[in-house]
Amino acid sequence: MKNFISLLIIIPTAISILLFTVAAFAYKAPEMLVAAENPVMAICCIVGGIISAMPILVAIVIWIINIFFKKK
Repeated sequence: MKNFISLLIIIPTAISILLFTVAAFAYKAPEMLVAAENPVMAICCIVGGIISAMPILVAIVIWIINIFFKKK
């Protein structure tokens, strides 16, 4: 169970790091900054932010489950 929980935290974090890295590389290339032609930077930042919130949500759900099941 601990391996599963750690994977629920590590995988989304790694994916969001990858997306933020792609966004950073896109920011460094001036031709990528034009959002009308290539919206890679904005999309990567939005998706990376959503995915990076997943470990926090998993931790909150685990905390809520522990509260309800420890009262028995």
